[in-house]
Amino acid sequence: MPAGILLIPVVYWVGRDFKRPSSPLWLLGGWSLALLWMGLVYAWNIHQRSDFTLPFAQMRMLFLGAAAYGAWCIFRRHWNHRIAVAWLSLMAVAWSAAVSWGYNLPILFAAPVLYVLWLVSERVWATAFSWPYRWKPIWLVLAAVLVLFRYANQYVYRDGVRASLYVPMGGIFPRLSGIYSSQETAALYRDLRELAARYPDFKTLPAFPQANYLTHTASPLPLDWIVGREMNGETAVFLDAARTLKPVFFIEKSWETRILSDPELAADKEIMENTYLLEETPHFWVKSWNN
Repeated sequence: MPAGILLIPVVYWVGRDFKRPSSPLWLLGGWSLALLWMGLVYAWNIHQRSDFTLPFAQMRMLFLGAAAYGAWCIFRRHWNHRIAVAWLSLMAVAWSAAVSWGYNLPILFAAPVLYVLWLVSERVWATAFSWPYRWKPIWLVLAAVLVLFRYANQYVYRDGVRASLYVPMGGIFPRLSGIYSSQETAALYRDLRELAARYPDFKTLPAFPQANYLTHTASPLPLDWIVGREMNGETAVFLDAARTLKPVFFIEKSWETRILSDPELAADKEIMENTYLLEETPHFWVKSWNN
């Protein structure tokens, strides 16, 4: 949210100077710095996490900036009725299309947003200079974006650095054939395979998507992520169902700290603290309501 607020003056500045290009070099500098800042922040986030992540913060920032600029134009009556209706409609679509907790995060519109950034940048350069099209430095911006995403692509989502992913997972679960991962992830999946063979009526906590699909078992509780927002806050309903069905729980050890501290994982904490330990492996606690 603070990042989006910081971008609002830049967006307003660009819009103002499009109408009245009184300070083209300031316009060029402000817009270029905004793009550079967004790219550097994204690269730094990837470097810190060592994990691929979509540019959620940058998308939210652009969305809020566009919302602020559009609201200002409507308030000052810089737009006619048709433009205002079109803008409101597009913003509503972007808002609605951002699924999976993304009510303020139009990540599905990343490609169109990049295209709009290209168009805005083209106009900024045209306002500042009268250079031939082939010499416009906007091509450098595009090259920088490609380099940035090439760098991001070296960190596979939730699975580490690409160079370390050389273990064929199909040897563990045939349904993972063609997928390669790290030694650590392979050990985790082997642990799951061995436990599932002994406890076929299991539920992983708090999150191990496709665990039942991979092990050819039926999930007793049809949720991949035992998280408050995934259950629409109905933690009590989930716990009642869990007590009634009494599955065996595979609680992933790497989540221990978050389970004990994150309110979104209240159901997992309840199960973790009020069930009996049946077995412990390198990656899981195996627990059940029954001793």
